[in-house]
Amino acid sequence: MFLALIAGALIAVVSIGTVAGFGLMFPAVAYDGSDCFDAISRCFSYVYSRPWRMAFYTVIASVYGAICYLFVRLCAFLLMWFAHRFLQFGILVDNSSKEVNKLIAIWPEPSFTNLIDSSSSIATNWSESLAGFLTYLFLLVVVGLVVSFVISFYFSANTIIYSLMRNKVDDTSIEDIYTDPGDAEDIGTEPVAAEEKSEASQPQTESEQ
Repeated sequence: MFLALIAGALIAVVSIGTVAGFGLMFPAVAYDGSDCFDAISRCFSYVYSRPWRMAFYTVIASVYGAICYLFVRLCAFLLMWFAHRFLQFGILVDNSSKEVNKLIAIWPEPSFTNLIDSSSSIATNWSESLAGFLTYLFLLVVVGLVVSFVISFYFSANTIIYSLMRNKVDDTSIEDIYTDPGDAEDIGTEPVAAEEKSEASQPQTESEQ
């Protein structure tokens, strides 16, 4: 039982560190050029060294992300709603079963909570079913943009949180970012070459004068 409790404690510590610091592992690799084990070690260290600060940053990022997500979703809803309304002005005939307007049969009116309503019980013929399928594919692109914003915000927010936690725990400047040595050499040689070229051309101009 004693060994079982020790194993349970270790599993609990690893689980909490993994869940709380999972989002920091990707920025650790990109920000510091760390390997897998170093990234895990850094994330565990930041989570357990400053748990309240980590929780504070996470809450702030979650609240801000929720507000941004609602705004992006509202923009996507208005885009679909206005497109649906203006199309309604040009489609004034009923569908093949005479149940509803043809546009409603092909593309049900979107709502804020349900941007795409793929479950339609209205009877349609083959052409309306094909048009509904093609319309559904185009609407998936809009929904995909909303989902891509969520993914982008998640990784961006975690990168900011990682830089702030690293600054507090390791006392490392936020501007201190790992760069590949090859890229650094390429960046550093260009100004040096330009400076040497200007210095080489300067005596020639003075001698000519």
